[in-house]
Amino acid sequence: RRLYHLKKLLPLELALRAPGSGRTATPMTTQEPSAGATGITGSPLTMQPGSMGGATHLFGDVQSYVMNAMEEAEALKKFVQQNDEAKRAEIEELRRAVEKERFERRDAMNKIRYEFEEFVHKKIDKILEEVEQFKNAEDDDDEQQQVEIEAIVGDMDRFKTGLVTVQNSWRNLAT
Repeated sequence: RRLYHLKKLLPLELALRAPGSGRTATPMTTQEPSAGATGITGSPLTMQPGSMGGATHLFGDVQSYVMNAMEEAEALKKFVQQNDEAKRAEIEELRRAVEKERFERRDAMNKIRYEFEEFVHKKIDKILEEVEQFKNAEDDDDEQQQVEIEAIVGDMDRFKTGLVTVQNSWRNLAT
């Protein structure tokens, strides 16, 4: 804000307000370019070197002070701009780094999720395979048991037939 005001004020007005000068002078304007170019002098608003005696020396120091202050303000302004640009570049670089890390994290999470899903599917397939094998084994056991049961039933039928034959033989022998 101070820089803005420094540019707006005339260098002579700044010189009149310069700290440490201890003097106050009446405001005078510098020579206008058109008046100096035509050589017209004697206007109360123009100041010629040497016309006020020691005023040139007095205002020369003030003007150099103001010029130094303005140069310092410009240098400060450039420094602030460069610093601002550097900070913006750093922020942009950090933004890109954060975005890169976000993508890397997302890729890592997707990879972990896909690996987990693959692991789960393998386990489920293995369990389903084992259930199918168990079912087939039971079906085989059931078939084998059925064959054994049929064999036992056949043996029992022959045993009954044999007992009936023995009973008939005892009956024939006893009668």
